[in-house]
Amino acid sequence: TKYFNHTQDGSNTPGVNSGLVVTPKIGPSVVTSAQFTTANDIPDRDPMTFTLEGSNYDNSASEGASSFTLIYEGTTGLDTDPDRGKAGAIVKFKNTTAYKTYRILITSTRSQTANAVQYGEVQLFGTTPAS
Repeated sequence: TKYFNHTQDGSNTPGVNSGLVVTPKIGPSVVTSAQFTTANDIPDRDPMTFTLEGSNYDNSASEGASSFTLIYEGTTGLDTDPDRGKAGAIVKFKNTTAYKTYRILITSTRSQTANAVQYGEVQLFGTTPAS
């Protein structure tokens, strides 16, 4: 599998500020780490930094939703290229709040001259709050 985006947002590298919104089926969860896997080709397109945001608003999976709280901003764990189709390091961060929905936005790629951003997979790890 591969997520590929070459939309350009102003003067940024194509694909920067793109991403995805995830609403886990298990309900609200406390995400405390993430791991990116590279796509099958072109290392210059690897995401290098990202933001993870959370929301508990019902409309947060809708286009243009803005009710997110920043949880993490930093490396994707792909600082050292693990090769194509391989997982990078698991990135851990502090978070104690359970959110219904999460938004991942890529903020930079391996090369500023890349024509897109791409990755094979992103996994979020955490727990569900005790009932």
